[in-house]
Amino acid sequence: MPKSAFASRRPLGRRGVAAVEFAIVAGLLFLTMLAVMDMARYYMTMHSMRTVVAQAGRALMINPALASGTRTCNDAGLLSSAGGLGFIASTGNLCVTRSAATTAAGGTITGMTEMYLELDAPFTFVIPVFGLTTVTIVERQRFRFAT
Repeated sequence: MPKSAFASRRPLGRRGVAAVEFAIVAGLLFLTMLAVMDMARYYMTMHSMRTVVAQAGRALMINPALASGTRTCNDAGLLSSAGGLGFIASTGNLCVTRSAATTAAGGTITGMTEMYLELDAPFTFVIPVFGLTTVTIVERQRFRFAT
């Protein structure tokens, strides 16, 4: 007995079930993908800030005159020598604090300079993760070198 085309069809009550299941699962999948991409942007920004602070520290070791005084913020010469600061320069702050290197007991070390570099910049999430919309990322590094 030949099977007819109608015998392989699903019952009328099951029509569209796959579409509804896909709509539910696809929404969660796309939301998860966007959240993962947002976190990747956040970590990429953090890494870029670490790189900029490290480059600024190297530039200061080579040419300490870039940061004059004990505390300098957003110095044009330092910003240009740090490189890669384009996305941070308009909103971020790069501050350098220069002092004589000290020991744990509080005494100074002759011939050593200590510099604290601090870079902060706001970061806005595309998708509010855990209720966060805008956070300030801060990167701090300390450099000691002979003068």
